[in-house]
This record gives sequence, structure tokens and C-alpha cells, in this order.
Amino acid sequence: MSGLAPRAIASFRGQYAFLSNFSSSPITGGPYGLTYPTVEHWFQAHKTLGEGDHHWVVEAHDPSQAKYRGKCVRLRSDWEDVKLDIMQDGLWLKFTPDSELAYRLLETEPADLIEGNTWGDRYWGAVLVGDEWVGQNWLGKLLERTRAELGA
Repeated sequence: MSGLAPRAIASFRGQYAFLSNFSSSPITGGPYGLTYPTVEHWFQAHKTLGEGDHHWVVEAHDPSQAKYRGKCVRLRSDWEDVKLDIMQDGLWLKFTPDSELAYRLLETEPADLIEGNTWGDRYWGAVLVGDEWVGQNWLGKLLERTRAELGA
């Protein structure tokens, strides 16, 4: 990307598809030292503490299937308390300092990062209501936190 970043990036598609958890970006780590094809695989697999279920999610052939499988596993009892940390950990693994993806993320500065969507996700993203983005936008906030710490 050249020139100034836009004030807001509200679609993780096209030139900003790399910001999506569905983008191919193999990461390695976690309790079993596995390689996860995407952050979505990482996140969904960490919903469970069962090794078999964890592997089953990681082996999903694409992030959509990983998301589906994440809905089928036995949810760990502390999930609501740890899910933001799990997502942040996955983003740190994806945007490793001095990596190409880290530099691409840094190039989005100072734009607000909004996981804009049309499927109604107001927790991880936001939906456009009139001319205003409505939602908690946790993915966007965690990406911005990652970007800030990379740039520090």
C-alpha cells in the first residue's frame, strides 16, 4: 500500500484480506505445538481443552469448516473469560514482529480497523446502520492493539 492510509478500513477483503482471520496465514504454537492454517483454525480449536477435539478442528479443510467444527466441540468452561486473550495470542502469532504481515499491518496506520460485516456480528465486528458502524468490533480493536505494540 502506498500513500496515506484511509481513516477507516471497514472491509477485510481485497487488499485488506490479510486482516481477516480466514486469510491463509499458517501459525504454530499452542498446547500441542501444531500448525494452524489460519487464525480462525487457531481460535476455534482453542474453544476446547480436549486434545482430540482440538486436532479435529485444526484438520478442517478451510476456515469455514473450522468455524463450524468449533460450534460442535465441548466448550471449555472458562471460554468467556479467555476468548479475547486467545484471539490476541493468535494475532500475535500471525503478525510476528519483522514479518511481511506485520509490516502490512503497520502500513494501515492510522486507519481505524473495523471488521465490517453483513451477517450481523456485532461482537467481533460491526454492522453499518445508516452511516454509523454499530458493534463492539473486538477483532478490529485487537488488530489495532497488535499494530500499536508492533509500532512501539
